[in-house]
Amino acid sequence: MQVNPSIEQTLVEQTSVQLFFMSCMKAHEKIIQINVKGNSMEPAFNDGDILCVEFVHASRFGTGDIIVFQQHGQLIAHRLLKTRLNCNNKTRQYFQKGDNRPGGAWVTEDRMVGRVTRVLPKSGLPIVLTSRIARRINRWRAFLGRVTILCQTWRNRIKKSIHG
Repeated sequence: MQVNPSIEQTLVEQTSVQLFFMSCMKAHEKIIQINVKGNSMEPAFNDGDILCVEFVHASRFGTGDIIVFQQHGQLIAHRLLKTRLNCNNKTRQYFQKGDNRPGGAWVTEDRMVGRVTRVLPKSGLPIVLTSRIARRINRWRAFLGRVTILCQTWRNRIKKSIHG
């Protein structure tokens, strides 16, 4: 059975989205709206959530930030775990991983778009990711992501040594 939302419910949803983007604009951010599709970053955000993305230079990214980059013509939002300097061409590379995905990958600086500053859940109140507490939590999530990758690497090495 399909249920049509009431006019009041639709107006409330539209108003909350408008207020969300007004709060982004008040922070003087150059923003874009991204609708989340997929589950690679659950539980940080879910399918149907709306992200507020601040355009900043990649040099301003910090460990634990949720960064947005281009990949195969799409915008991807994943957590930044670490950075490195490529000695050959003096460019920075960023190791990113979805919270709900094994492994991760390096992304070059030229593919970076910005970082997520706010999340408007499909249902619920907006979440600000730039507060001091949120940044600390994000750093811990990044640390746990790195430990997870390290454990997976060790497990694979042990399996190879046992099974030849």
